[in-house]
Amino acid sequence: MTTATTCTVTLPGAGPVDVAVSDYGDGQPFLLLHGGGGPDTVTGFGELFAKTHDVRVIVPTHPGFGGTARPAAHLPQLETPQQLMTAIWDSASNGFSGQRNRGLS
Repeated sequence: MTTATTCTVTLPGAGPVDVAVSDYGDGQPFLLLHGGGGPDTVTGFGELFAKTHDVRVIVPTHPGFGGTARPAAHLPQLETPQQLMTAIWDSASNGFSGQRNRGLS
């Protein structure tokens, strides 16, 4: 099953940040990050990996990519992207409870 979720995570010094997350499959969680080409560059791999392995592939869209809004605050420190990914991982581990979910076909 594939779902797209928008989760809001709060980062110290940056405040709340909305992050779009695609979620493929079930099983052992696997966080797949995209590079400068955006989330479309890893979608095919994420879907295939989830279909062929017992994994749940979690693909966050970095703020400002894939048509998503840039956060009001800049995320300049090296620690901030790590904090963002950690917050997304924590939210995914809790099933994105309280987040805005929509199923994809």
